[in-house]
Amino acid sequence: MVLAADMVPGWVLALGMAAVVLEASIRLAAMSAELRRLQAAVSERDFQDAVIEYARLHGWRCHHSRPAQMKGGRWVTPIQGHPGYPDLTLARKGKLIFLELKTTSGRTTAGQEGWLKELATVPGVEVRVLCPADWPLIEEMLG
Repeated sequence: MVLAADMVPGWVLALGMAAVVLEASIRLAAMSAELRRLQAAVSERDFQDAVIEYARLHGWRCHHSRPAQMKGGRWVTPIQGHPGYPDLTLARKGKLIFLELKTTSGRTTAGQEGWLKELATVPGVEVRVLCPADWPLIEEMLG
């Protein structure tokens, strides 16, 4: 038997709506947990490659120094100066951004903190430490 909506008491309709909202909340929580799991699985290199690709698609000039493997098998990033320089330097239309990219659980080193702090004192320069969960911010900054 089907009842007309005007024959159903308001509290019954409210209970039905509450059940729908609860089910949607449970599904959203499961999706959020899955998203966090996927974000945690992203390597720093994959995240960095995605940021560089997104930046290039939106007209940014990008710089990143990739490490090289020495004859003895040791990996180094050949630089002269203070260690800890940010992962990415981005420039477009008079805007300059320095990004340090981390995995979800990654932490900055003392050298990175020194560079980030110093660069943040330069007028008009944007300095950020970002992880995969910050993708909406990346889209906003670089889009």
